[in-house]
Amino acid sequence: MRYIVPVYLLQLFGRIRVVLYVGEFFQTLYPMRRWKRRLEKNYIKGADAYILVTQLLVDQVEQLRTKPFDYAVLYGPYVREQSLVQEKEYVEIIRLLYVGKISKDKGIERTLQLAQYLDDRFEIRILGYCESYDEEFLRTTIAESNATHRCKITFDGLKHGIEYKMYVQSCNLGLVLQDMDASYNANSFPSKILSFISNGLEVLAPAIPTIATSPLAHSLYLYEDEAPEAIAQTIRDIDFTQKRSNPVVLDNLKNTFIEELRSLIKSQQT
Repeated sequence: MRYIVPVYLLQLFGRIRVVLYVGEFFQTLYPMRRWKRRLEKNYIKGADAYILVTQLLVDQVEQLRTKPFDYAVLYGPYVREQSLVQEKEYVEIIRLLYVGKISKDKGIERTLQLAQYLDDRFEIRILGYCESYDEEFLRTTIAESNATHRCKITFDGLKHGIEYKMYVQSCNLGLVLQDMDASYNANSFPSKILSFISNGLEVLAPAIPTIATSPLAHSLYLYEDEAPEAIAQTIRDIDFTQKRSNPVVLDNLKNTFIEELRSLIKSQQT
């Protein structure tokens, strides 16, 4: 938002064309006064072309503008990670992975509750940082759960670089359990989905529009009932001897984006 004025002045006096990357409308994330919401929409509306992270954002930009516009869709980093662990075979313990910001709206409590409905064939692993969530409460809840339930939970804090990649690749299923009614679902796409796929994991995610309408949907296991018991049933029904997620899809998306971006830039030069 702080770039609105300088970009506007550059457009006005520098006669430049602006290709605006839009990851989300900030007004869907944070409370804003009416004038500031209008300012953000006018800023987005005034761009010459766009890089947008979901098809739903394309639809929202169309509602702001009266004329057609050029755009490319980029869901996130289309990078295939090198395998750092031996190819996983089917084993008795299936490792489920929660990674990223630890908060209620991102699904940490839903993740912890899964242990009630899974047996010792499964293990829940948590990587991330507690920004607003109480870490001591998290550790206490995990200890109480492990004393009661057969599905064990492990919290390993933060990991970086190769250590992080090896940790992720040692797991089987990446969990994306964010609240289905969260305001940011209106236009943002969970980048952790791409991270999980790039590291060879299967992915479980909610069937919200930004995910269900994406070209990645067929590579994911989607659920519509976010109750922990229902999600646990979905997990139990997954055949981990079969691969649904395939990093090749990232190569295809990357090639498509490169072509879209090439066409977009060419259109702005004429």
